[in-house]
Amino acid sequence: MKTIELTIVATRRPKLLQSTLKSFDSHVFRFFNFSRVAINIDPIRGDDQDLNECIKLMNDTFHEPVILTPQKPGHCAAVKRLWSGSQSDFILHLKAIGM
Repeated sequence: MKTIELTIVATRRPKLLQSTLKSFDSHVFRFFNFSRVAINIDPIRGDDQDLNECIKLMNDTFHEPVILTPQKPGHCAAVKRLWSGSQSDFILHLKAIGM
């Protein structure tokens, strides 16, 4: 089984994050071992309770995920933050931001 890193760009939308993770768990995640999981949760949409739900979901789904919660939203900054922190040769990158 291949070992890769998982990075996720998200907003404070726990239902969208949950459905994204559920879908990928059923169809993709089972084919990989993750050396590291990192998520950037931008402070748009939702509130602090939604942020806490997203954090709980990540902690319940993955072992010791790296959770980044910047003060200002920015998709490009989020991708740069996640990718520059990567410790793997291969990354599976997901977006759970919705419209």
